[in-house]
Amino acid sequence: MILNIKKLTRGAHVLKAVALKYRWKFIGMAVLGILAGFSGGIGIGAVIPLFALMTNQSLPETNFITNAMYKVFGAFHVPFTPSYLILFIVSLFLLKALIQFSAKFFNERIVAEFEEELRNDLYHRTLETQWSYLMNQKVGYLERILLFDIQQSASIISQVNSGLLMITSILMYALVAFNISASITLLTLAIGVILFWVFKPFFYRARKLAASIGETYREASHHVTEHIIGAKVAKANGIEYALSELARKYFRRLRDARVKTALYSNIAGNLTEPIGFLFVAIVFLMTFKHPAFNIAAFAVVVYLIQKMFSFIQSMQGQIQGLGELLPYFETTVRYREQIIQNHEAIKGTKPFTYAKTLSFRNVSFTYNKREPVFHDISFSIPRGAIVAITGPSGMGKTTLADLILRLLEPTNGTLVLDGVPLQEISIAEWRKNVAYVPQEIFLLNGSIEDNIRYFNASLSTQDIEMAARMANIYDTIMALPGGFDEPVGERGLRLSGGQRQRIVLARALARRPQILILDEPTSALDKESEQLILQALQQHRGKITIITIAHGSAFTDFADYRIVVDNGTIIANA
Repeated sequence: MILNIKKLTRGAHVLKAVALKYRWKFIGMAVLGILAGFSGGIGIGAVIPLFALMTNQSLPETNFITNAMYKVFGAFHVPFTPSYLILFIVSLFLLKALIQFSAKFFNERIVAEFEEELRNDLYHRTLETQWSYLMNQKVGYLERILLFDIQQSASIISQVNSGLLMITSILMYALVAFNISASITLLTLAIGVILFWVFKPFFYRARKLAASIGETYREASHHVTEHIIGAKVAKANGIEYALSELARKYFRRLRDARVKTALYSNIAGNLTEPIGFLFVAIVFLMTFKHPAFNIAAFAVVVYLIQKMFSFIQSMQGQIQGLGELLPYFETTVRYREQIIQNHEAIKGTKPFTYAKTLSFRNVSFTYNKREPVFHDISFSIPRGAIVAITGPSGMGKTTLADLILRLLEPTNGTLVLDGVPLQEISIAEWRKNVAYVPQEIFLLNGSIEDNIRYFNASLSTQDIEMAARMANIYDTIMALPGGFDEPVGERGLRLSGGQRQRIVLARALARRPQILILDEPTSALDKESEQLILQALQQHRGKITIITIAHGSAFTDFADYRIVVDNGTIIANA
């Protein structure tokens, strides 16, 4: 098969960033490989003078090794006897084992550091991407990349380091073997190169299968995560069998791809050993009747050939493994490029000052060049007012809230706070002063206190209790067995809908915001819970600006102003 230059180029490009960052560590691995190969090669090469000493045979074709042994022993005034030579050989192999142990430990440390660094980088960058990008991501996709694809990507470093160890070791073994028999050594290396070309189609197929496995893993992860989150709805609708059947299709694809990958891997790996044995047998048959044939030299040559073929076999596995890992690394790199391209711009340096009005001035917004959500709308919200944004579903009410939260930016027009365009105000300052209660309640699987605090280390226990009182949930919390330490369960399922809503409201109020945005805060609550929410908000009338997205009459009657959105325009503002 003709060498696929395009794929090799793409693979080299993917590895370039890693190679540059860890180049000195790779060089260190190469040095350790040279030392390991040198120790092992010289150790086995020393068997020839050992055999010569024990049998009084003359080995003129290997005088280089024998003379080298004499010089080393002479330099340290050590008798050149079989016992000391055996001790020397054992020491060399112990040194080789120590070097290989150090190299493997060093290798795993590099991989672990790379995994940690890449996970931190991707997770942090993902959280800093634009909301318009995040809202289109599949459930479980990022988790899959962080916990699996990065692990597989980091294994490329391990493969490269192992490859460096093998290449340097095989070169040192070949150097010793070349000293004993140049022709056999060159022939062994030539056969190794031929084997790489012969088995290249298997490497290619294994790589394609790896790409397929990676994509199927991501699809299966999304399917499982999505429907476990919606397990209650799935069970209520009796669709367990349908979901299981769809999952079986993913799992069957994974099984088939795994079996084929193992087939291609074993074909290449298992054929190398018999080819090596056949080569040794041919060498023996061609040389054992030769007058210069020496059993010691032949034993060493056989050992070195076996080691070189073993390295060749391992290198094939390394190359195949590298090909299987590249799709995961390419996915990781592609995802990183996407989140960099969709990075949320940190705009504005001016402080947050809200004394008069928050205004929309001729604002238009469009999602991804589709039909405009709204066009050329203008209105103002006085400080301390309670505003209800109403209108039919899908008319842009939540989009208005997202613009105020600065999760989205207008396609045209601008939002202005006391005469200052929002893009000129520090986004960090803005989000410190604007709190949000979403329609879909989000609670951590922790305690009530954890959920009100929500990673805000500056909040004291008194602050959390005060926020609970302001949200009209304090007495309910204290009636629970654990009080503020009561666990809420996964997604807050141990609490009622009204309790969850008021805990999230307490979380928002704990930040002491100047603007509070509530998206359908009572849409799924009973009248009693709705009244508790309204009572909590009544305490803040005139103190903070409250913007609610509402369908029901309770909130529209409660509000000071009502903004009606329909077909992309403001049809009422009173």
